[in-house]
Amino acid sequence: YGIEYSTTNGFANGTGTPVLSTNLAAGAFTSALSGLSATTTYYYHAFATNGAGTAYGAQQQFTTASPNPTINVTALTAFGNICTNTTAGPNSFTISGSNLTTANVTVAALAGYTYSTTAGGTYTTTLSLTQPGGTYTQQVFVRFTPTLVQSYNGNIAIAGGGVAAAV
Repeated sequence: YGIEYSTTNGFANGTGTPVLSTNLAAGAFTSALSGLSATTTYYYHAFATNGAGTAYGAQQQFTTASPNPTINVTALTAFGNICTNTTAGPNSFTISGSNLTTANVTVAALAGYTYSTTAGGTYTTTLSLTQPGGTYTQQVFVRFTPTLVQSYNGNIAIAGGGVAAAV
């Protein structure tokens, strides 16, 4: 006895992937499945075999969960004491993510800081990074140009792909 499952709705008895069970108690049992794909609908039915043959239950279904998207950001090295109206850097940090949606990853503005995806590239006050979803990695280069004599600190907000983070 156990279950058999498939990703095909209405699959024929005996054609699914069988999972045997050994914990029958009061007519109920459980089956442990592994190796299933995320966000996938599976169809299954119970079966039991005895001397008279194999009987199958009615088809049921379940959908596996989608793993939570994650974004990780490495630390940005501090720029230290910089004279006003001079540019320091580039320093960099790396954005990496997994299980992301296809939404663009954005790097938000922070006073005195500009960003680029290449060390010698064009620097802008924000970035919108197109990514395909799933797994993603991007190094971001940062230049710092203070305009006032003051302490500059704060977090660079990173968002997109279904999550948010900060450097």
